[in-house]
Amino acid sequence: MSAAFPKDLDHLLDRIDEYLHGTGTGALGAAPSAAKAIVEALDRLEEKLSFHDMEPDQTEVPRALYAARELEKYVNGEKGNIQGLIAARVYLRALRSYLDELAELDGELG
Repeated sequence: MSAAFPKDLDHLLDRIDEYLHGTGTGALGAAPSAAKAIVEALDRLEEKLSFHDMEPDQTEVPRALYAARELEKYVNGEKGNIQGLIAARVYLRALRSYLDELAELDGELG
């Protein structure tokens, strides 16, 4: 089974970071597609874990999906649980941490 995460995962996170800081291509509209790609990657990882008879709830997948979905809402201007820029930055930092751990797991599963 192929990798769930794209090779440009850090690039996608950077687009969201740029959006939050009002700079770069993230500020020019790349953040929504980046957030969507991250959510889709996490969905693929969830399926991959199940394929390998692993329980996704025993990993950081649920927390990462929550953070990614909330950030996706935020960068699309939709109502969610993120109530401001500082909170959005906290969500992004948490998501980066979760994704670092999950990318390692994705690599181990092949």
